Amino acid sequence: MQWSDGTCGCRPRPFGTVVIRCARVKAHSGIEIGAHTREAVVVAETDVWHSYHLVPPGEELTAAERERCLSAITSAAQRFPYLVLTGSVPPGMPDDFCARIAHGIDQTVTRVVLDIAGAQLREVLGERSFAIRLDRREAAGLLGRPIECFEDAQAANDLLLDVGATGNAMTTVAALGAVYSNRASHHRISAPVSASPRRSDACAGDSLVAAFTHRLAAGSDCLRACEYGVAAASATVMRPGTEVFDVATVDSLLGAVRTHRVDRQSAAEPASLSEGP
Repeated sequence: MQWSDGTCGCRPRPFGTVVIRCARVKAHSGIEIGAHTREAVVVAETDVWHSYHLVPPGEELTAAERERCLSAITSAAQRFPYLVLTGSVPPGMPDDFCARIAHGIDQTVTRVVLDIAGAQLREVLGERSFAIRLDRREAAGLLGRPIECFEDAQAANDLLLDVGATGNAMTTVAALGAVYSNRASHHRISAPVSASPRRSDACAGDSLVAAFTHRLAAGSDCLRACEYGVAAASATVMRPGTEVFDVATVDSLLGAVRTHRVDRQSAAEPASLSEGP
């Protein structure tokens, strides 16, 4: 299940609704609001296959609309083994909105997977979630320094684990891949090198989280699920615009994913939480 305010450029949203997507039954549950939801745009420069994300702020929800969203999400989530909170929120949304969702979920029934940003991410660190994925920008904001290599990603994961925000942390490092970490170990997951050109980075992170959660639901452990997610992200960047991976390509890339384990006890002392930029 995924909550969206209509901000993702991967596919258009109906005007005037906030959409809850329930992946298991492929259903959408719309919550009527008084304004239009935004539509994000990705512009591709085809000569060099660089993409530009144009993301307008969208409309502000009323207090009543926010409460309806909160109630609908927490109620529906209890019917599913996983709840994925991903993307951004509309202007004026309280900083603790995602934290309130996580707090209201019985995580012995429904595991919460987070892929959120900014103040929503900072507030939710006080709630223990099953898994958190950071991109380089959000990881850099937490650490107070750029994320340029696997060691930097390990430090970001250390922070999430050590503050008790999660037991499973993932930080992506662009084309290098990602680091998955749990209490015992870091796992540096190198993305496969493909002969196909990189065409767009739109939806790569979404693809990783979607594939990760799908594999968990199918019975994989977190490490194998994250490896599959890295292969899915690699397959997605080979597609133009906002097109996402196909399963056959992911399966063909999975064998080229390489993982190196690092004992957390031998890793450097993690950095403290930064106030961010």
